[in-house]
Amino acid sequence: MGRLPGVTTLLISGLLSTAAAGHAQDLAAYDYEDLEFRGIGAEGGRVWPARVEPANYVGLVVDLGLIGPRVRIVPLARFWSSRLVQKEVDELAQQIILVCERQPDATCPEELDLGEVRLSDLEIAVDARYDIFPTADFSPFAGGGLGVHLLNGRGDFVDGTFVEDLLDTVTPGINAVAGLNLRFFSSLQFTIDGRVALANDVRYASAGLSAVWTLPTPGPDPGEPPAAGLRR
Repeated sequence: MGRLPGVTTLLISGLLSTAAAGHAQDLAAYDYEDLEFRGIGAEGGRVWPARVEPANYVGLVVDLGLIGPRVRIVPLARFWSSRLVQKEVDELAQQIILVCERQPDATCPEELDLGEVRLSDLEIAVDARYDIFPTADFSPFAGGGLGVHLLNGRGDFVDGTFVEDLLDTVTPGINAVAGLNLRFFSSLQFTIDGRVALANDVRYASAGLSAVWTLPTPGPDPGEPPAAGLRR
């Protein structure tokens, strides 16, 4: 009976060592060995921003391959431009009137027409997408990433004013994406995706389609044994 604690300790140590080794192997599979340019393409779709009317977007997509058995790195850039909804324009006009009224001896209008105010967004982001079936012609995926939004506001009555300065911002953001990769040809992949982007000054949901021209998958090096589970 006196040896049971020692045996138990030995078994627990062995189990922990095995688990640690397995975890280290899983982490070792996620490296940058296969991270390289794999393809480039274009995308387009519809975006539904908060405070702004829905608009179409266009973008550029780059495929940098896999950093593990299933995780694909996808940098992208997309652009859209649309009008602020009238409620936002009216609230902005009221804020300007309030600033005027707080100035001594100022004559302020009761109403202010700012006309059409537009907001555009150039987003530069990098996604990490988990491919369910990375080598199949039909593969759902889900993931997320980080991005930077370059916002630009303009309008006939706000250009060159502090209002334009308030609308012109650069802000970081996060995003979530899910979709489906479809490969009908060996060198052309289509992707249908839905996306949600969150940042301090802009939030939107989008749905779109992209077409990416991809490089052929290289064969294994004859002088080296193939790496198990790592295919592009």
